[in-house]
Amino acid sequence: MDDAPSDMTLSLARRFLNAGVWADVASGTLLTEEEAKFTALRYLACEDATVSVRGNALAEIKRSFMGEIGVLCGQPAMAMVQIKDPSRLFLISSDTLSKICRTENEFRWSINQYLVNATKSKLVEANNHLPNRTAQGSNQQ
Repeated sequence: MDDAPSDMTLSLARRFLNAGVWADVASGTLLTEEEAKFTALRYLACEDATVSVRGNALAEIKRSFMGEIGVLCGQPAMAMVQIKDPSRLFLISSDTLSKICRTENEFRWSINQYLVNATKSKLVEANNHLPNRTAQGSNQQ
């Protein structure tokens, strides 16, 4: 995981990795479905996936966690994510992740900080792809 939490100690990182599983996923596999409950935090290790809402493709992702908000807060998926090509996926169940977070304060702090930053990065990236509002606003003055 290239973008794993950098402030997580090696022992905590090992605990995180040991608590999850790696899987090979085929092209076309749905990783999330809109409004479905998250059962696991997922990390797409390679290749591309398409993010869509109501059938409209919004973005392509690569090497990214999915479910950062939903898995810890119990919120449903906001988008569908579908694998384009065969890939590797890391999964840690929401129950397992919650249990570790309840019992290990350092782990909880580290993973929460990382997931907040990962979500922030995704939002910044999404905002960078929005139409230029400054140009639109200057036409209205």
